[in-house]
Amino acid sequence: MPPALHPAIARAIARHREFFAGQRQHLVKISVPVAVPGLPEPPAFDGLDWEQDYDRYVVVNVSNAVRRARARLDLGIADDTIPCYHPYFGISIHSSFFGGAVTFGAGTSYSAPVIARSAEWPQLKADWDSPWPRRLARGLAWCRDHGEGVLPAAFRGADGPLDLANAVLGEALFTELLDDPENSRRLLDTCTQAIIEAFDLQRRHNSCLEGGRIVPMGNLWVPDPNVGHISFDAACLMSPALFEQFERPCIERLAAVCGGVVVHTHMLGRHAFAAMCRTRGLDAVLPRLVDRRAIFTTTADSAAEARAILRRIRRVLPR
Repeated sequence: MPPALHPAIARAIARHREFFAGQRQHLVKISVPVAVPGLPEPPAFDGLDWEQDYDRYVVVNVSNAVRRARARLDLGIADDTIPCYHPYFGISIHSSFFGGAVTFGAGTSYSAPVIARSAEWPQLKADWDSPWPRRLARGLAWCRDHGEGVLPAAFRGADGPLDLANAVLGEALFTELLDDPENSRRLLDTCTQAIIEAFDLQRRHNSCLEGGRIVPMGNLWVPDPNVGHISFDAACLMSPALFEQFERPCIERLAAVCGGVVVHTHMLGRHAFAAMCRTRGLDAVLPRLVDRRAIFTTTADSAAEARAILRRIRRVLPR
């Protein structure tokens, strides 16, 4: 049996439940630096021997995160922050199950494209028994079983359909959407199914808390079977029409399967925000104001274009 949740976390989850039930209009999350002296140094990320050192990497990081979570909870801040952890080895985890070679650098990782044209989509076979998904599952399970009631194992998240297609196809995606739309749709269908399976794998190994899970972006508790987050990065680089034509149907399929999806995007894609917000069931929130410079230097015209989106942001989760 997992240990009982810390009372402050249980109370925060209860408020999240009210939030998603429409009974609460806001959540408050306060960032507080907490110094915990004497923490052991985990193995360095860049240059890590992932075969030999991964388990120690997870054990040390989980142990340190548990101590930080306890120190933060000891401050007695009655906000809605929920400490959480997932193993981190870069963004390659979102696509490496298709077999692309993984490289590391600058604190993240990438998997190489595995097809050259969208018509090659039948070659894509997600291998959930390959090394990187197995490492993720093992690390999530370790945190789930050793979080001591203060550190739930969270979702790791996934690429959005266009982002995953971009990862497996490379920059050719942006011309293939125009040159071969039918095979591009089949590619995106394959990617959407892989995203569903990726979240299924994560759900089997992360923490179930009061009928929900933790999405680390925003430290959000979401009710089962909701998932998150997925990214809309590629959509930031294309026209709203392409998003509507290719990605929106995939997102609606994903949301229908999972009940709800937490989505992440950037101000770089603000030209497509209106199209994104026309996605059926999407509810705009603002979990973290990370692009302040882009927001405050935007032109009056582009701000006016985004006004409809701002009106939809009814629930703000400040950090």
